[in-house]
Amino acid sequence: VGQCARATTPLLVDDPSASVLQLSSSLVSATTRQVLVLPLVLSIGRRRASIGVLELAMLAAPGARQRLLLDELPDAIAPVLEVLRRQLRTERLADEVREQAEELTAQKQELLVSKEFLEQSNTLLKGIMAAATEIGIIGTDLSGQVTLFNSGAEHLFGWSANEIVGQKALPRFHLAEELTANVARVEGEYGEAVVGIDVLVTDARVMGSDSREWTFVRKDGSQFSGSLLTTPIHSAAGTIKGYLAIAQDITQRRALEDETARART
Repeated sequence: VGQCARATTPLLVDDPSASVLQLSSSLVSATTRQVLVLPLVLSIGRRRASIGVLELAMLAAPGARQRLLLDELPDAIAPVLEVLRRQLRTERLADEVREQAEELTAQKQELLVSKEFLEQSNTLLKGIMAAATEIGIIGTDLSGQVTLFNSGAEHLFGWSANEIVGQKALPRFHLAEELTANVARVEGEYGEAVVGIDVLVTDARVMGSDSREWTFVRKDGSQFSGSLLTTPIHSAAGTIKGYLAIAQDITQRRALEDETARART
């Protein structure tokens, strides 16, 4: 039986003297002269697999009629095997669907957790930027168009976010003569032409960040001393997609430094 199942080929066992083979069951007990073992083979895709065997015990040598029936037996059981094949295929597909459903459920849960974390992070970030009334936080795209202008920036420069966001506004916060001097410096240091926002972000793009002191100009034309920390904003792929500038009024610090210097002289 094992040989027939492994080889998936019919096996005929002869016992002409009826001295070895014995048929014994709850219905009958007799000696047999031949045993025909037929493998039950299913074709699943390109693979043939034996799912069992069909054992026929011959109480006497088969005659012409019995041989004819034996020849027709594979065709007779073929529909049964086809039903089994389809059932196995259906069960396999059901398992695949169940596994995919479980995977999708897990992915959905991960997305829900990620969405909740992202919402909490955004809420926290908005709260921090709203509370930072003494620090101006300005975000731009690569062209210099402002995408973020927090309440601290509104307080420092006197412009509202509605007036600035969407505009290429960074240069308007600086003295023209300081920008001109910085263009000459950047072109001299890096040997490249400075265009648009490059005057303010080239150092940050090359060095990773840049901290510099400027004379800032408010909407009403008044001026104040300030520091500007500029850093690139990177995409998930690692490319620069914009810049973040953090401005701070250092007028009082400058006054204290000047007072300390005068006291030492």
